[in-house]
Amino acid sequence: MASASPVSNKSFINVQWVWNASPNPFSKSQNIEWRRYSDVENMIIEKAFTTGETNAILDDYHIDFKHSVQISNDDIHKQRPVKRTVCDKDDRILREERFLPNPVPPDRPFGGQYGFISPFIKEVVKDLNLTKKQLPSKDKTVVPMIVEKAASGIIEEGSEQHEQVWRSKIRTLGPFCLLLWDNPFNRKLTKPGTILYRGAKLSADLIALFKDDCPKDPRPWHSFQAFTSCTRNASVAENFGNVLFIMKICLAFTVDLTELSKYSYEEEELLFPGVSFTVDIMEFDKKKNKHLIYLTLQQRHDKAEQHHVYKNAPQPSYDPQTPPDTSAYISAALVLGEALGSGDPDAIAAAKAALDRVTADAHASGVFDHAAAFSGSVLDRVASIDDDYAVAGAADCDGHDDDWK
Repeated sequence: MASASPVSNKSFINVQWVWNASPNPFSKSQNIEWRRYSDVENMIIEKAFTTGETNAILDDYHIDFKHSVQISNDDIHKQRPVKRTVCDKDDRILREERFLPNPVPPDRPFGGQYGFISPFIKEVVKDLNLTKKQLPSKDKTVVPMIVEKAASGIIEEGSEQHEQVWRSKIRTLGPFCLLLWDNPFNRKLTKPGTILYRGAKLSADLIALFKDDCPKDPRPWHSFQAFTSCTRNASVAENFGNVLFIMKICLAFTVDLTELSKYSYEEEELLFPGVSFTVDIMEFDKKKNKHLIYLTLQQRHDKAEQHHVYKNAPQPSYDPQTPPDTSAYISAALVLGEALGSGDPDAIAAAKAALDRVTADAHASGVFDHAAAFSGSVLDRVASIDDDYAVAGAADCDGHDDDWK
């Protein structure tokens, strides 16, 4: 895709470029169907327009500002009218391309449970020849190398003309995805009980798949296969599709993009690939004319998956089938988090002292060494989970129907 230099975000917020999507775009008698350009395309077009360029170059088209038309780069006879709309300062444009799913497999927006680490990330780590101690959150010296590869890959992908299967993206987009997945600067878990929303446009067959899961006991686990944009604002997600996913987090890795995005009002939260879920309740809301699907999000792991991520490194000397008992440390850390949230100095001091004691005991018993060898990088954030359902229950979101009412 064409690139744009950094410019002030404010200059784009209230301007939207649209193109005529009617079957006969130059007809005077037909109703006009205007469609918005994506947020990235809008930024490129608006920058070219405000800097006095005669054209804005996109992947397959260019915009001729003098004649207000979109022209195909392959056939100059393929043209469509475009126009620039200036919105009221209070108008907010919601980006459909961010909040409707675009899954890798087109017939199913989720896959079977595969734990913390998606197959794509596993292959990226292998391609970069990284060991368990060299992931970005553990070894800052590798970050510049991965950032350079990520930037080069994004530039190369921007010049691609045709989409290929995900394996072809390992070298180009893989380093960027690895940095996003194993962020060396953000190791914060989303608070248990947080509710996220996502709109979807699903076929009747896909809706039936979700419905079939509800009565099963135990409920089957599935997992998201890609980075998935959600929102903490239900009204944002309700604008899209015929399905509204309502997702309660028990333990999951996400990135809050609100402070980083120029569309902060969307309250966007990025869900990591590999987050597992169960389908708990499904109902139809006649007022919204949407299917409501309630999910419980629970980070789970496959004890054998460390072999795939750390294939370039020697395996740990610990028994890989016996996870370390870090329950005391996790509990103390959660208590400290609650104390920090309360702002009570006495509670914070007591929680810090308790965590220090547990940490010293954990170091003395080798728990942390075991956790690092067993889990590595992202798994270290929560050590390991002996009983996923026990953790979910402690977070008061075990997936039971009553939790949603």
